[in-house]
Amino acid sequence: MLTSQCTEQAIVIASVSDVVGPATKLYARGQIIESGEAIVRIVGSLHIISAAVLGLALLGGGSVHAPCAPPQSLSAAAINQAACSDATALRMTKAAMVKGEALLDRLDLSPGIVDGKADENAGKAIVAFQRSRGLTMSGKLDQAPWDKLCVSTSLVLIAYTVTEDDVRGPFMRKIPRDFDHMAHLHALSYRSAAQLLAEKFHTSEELIKQLDPRKTLDRAGTVITVPNGVDARPEGQVFRIEVDKPAKVVRAFGRNVELVAFYLASIGSTEKPAPSGTTEFGRL
Repeated sequence: MLTSQCTEQAIVIASVSDVVGPATKLYARGQIIESGEAIVRIVGSLHIISAAVLGLALLGGGSVHAPCAPPQSLSAAAINQAACSDATALRMTKAAMVKGEALLDRLDLSPGIVDGKADENAGKAIVAFQRSRGLTMSGKLDQAPWDKLCVSTSLVLIAYTVTEDDVRGPFMRKIPRDFDHMAHLHALSYRSAAQLLAEKFHTSEELIKQLDPRKTLDRAGTVITVPNGVDARPEGQVFRIEVDKPAKVVRAFGRNVELVAFYLASIGSTEKPAPSGTTEFGRL
């Protein structure tokens, strides 16, 4: 079976019979085992390291050791100093990705959460930026979009002092997931001051804690480092709003059909689908 030494608890993702046909039973798929040598946890599909090595490991009931990649260090200095020359497939660090997402967010081309992850949401924002600038729509922060983004000279991260309003609450540690139970709440509050601050600056609690290690986020007066979503924001009037249901995005266009803003959106649901059509507004 394929194994790794990354975790103490393991979940079996494949037995011998799953890959090479009937054989001696090892463990059932999905069975949790406690061991110092844990099996790689993979959801949905098996990462093929090498067909030959994997086959030998499975036939022999042995293990293939996959080294754990060390986490990328992240600091305010690394993000602010990330250069445009970092924008190649092999050199795109997490710090550079955070910088790119923050610059997109500042242009009202939202990547969702500014967290340094090159996920689908970030890709949608990059495509929107590339389209608005007449670039090849690759969905990747390669050199061409970086050159356009790096026109901005404002710092990507800034200092922010936590206020009394940020920590006053009330906070709710546990929020129900379904709407019926949510409807009975007195208020749909944040879980913590950290979550409120993450929402305020379009980032994640994880990133704020990485940028501000050992700082107390629920104390007014604490100075923390956050993405700079204030400086150099664009100005423009919106004349048309497009809600794209299949893509799950909202686009705002100016008088000359130029893209003014781009946001990710949850649009309707199976139970309550959003209507389709065209609506005119006299004033918003």
